[in-house]
Amino acid sequence: FNYNKASIFFNFGTTGAVAGEKTYYFDDMAFVTGGSGGGGDNPLPTVPLDFESEELNYDFINFEGGELTRIANSQKSGINTSNHVAQMVKGNGQVYAGSVIPLASPIDFSVGKIFKAKVFMPRVGAKLLLKVENQTNAGIAFEKEATGTKANEWEEITFDYSDINTANTYQKVVLIFDLGTMGDGSANFTYLIDDIELTSGEGTGGGDPNQMNLPVTFDETDVNYGLVGFG
Repeated sequence: FNYNKASIFFNFGTTGAVAGEKTYYFDDMAFVTGGSGGGGDNPLPTVPLDFESEELNYDFINFEGGELTRIANSQKSGINTSNHVAQMVKGNGQVYAGSVIPLASPIDFSVGKIFKAKVFMPRVGAKLLLKVENQTNAGIAFEKEATGTKANEWEEITFDYSDINTANTYQKVVLIFDLGTMGDGSANFTYLIDDIELTSGEGTGGGDPNQMNLPVTFDETDVNYGLVGFG
């Protein structure tokens, strides 16, 4: 079964008329792994990826010279003044150096099939390959590459996933900058990325905000918190 709604009851079994009018607050609702007793690991992120939450486990799996880390946004300007971003430093391991971002749940392509991401590239013409993979079988994957048009400035690039086979599930995001070119770990191979999201079209205005996913933090400005009261 698939479950895509959460119902929340405070003081269940007691009517407001009996208990009196009460106000309750809640935040940071998430599934976590680990044993009972409130411990366990922090949950993995889901799409959209904005790297803001302190409660998520950004368990980047770097490979072949790629080094992806979550950092404070060192370039708060233009279209991206958020507090945190991800930084990729491409070293001289392999020309396909990159990183894998494991997700808490499969990507929901019913939201749309256009990926968008904000990038801060070191030079005009730098490229980003955005790939999604099945959780257990890396052979089940889909990828698209986009080219940046600005240097040392935030811009939004798009990836058309219209042809993806949605009969498969994809629970990993793979990032490879400048595929085919050997990095050297310098500023010329240092990239910033943020706000990786799915949309239903390529327009930047209009449209509905993104559907919310767990964990629910109520901190995102581009998520539709479609709360429905009842009773």
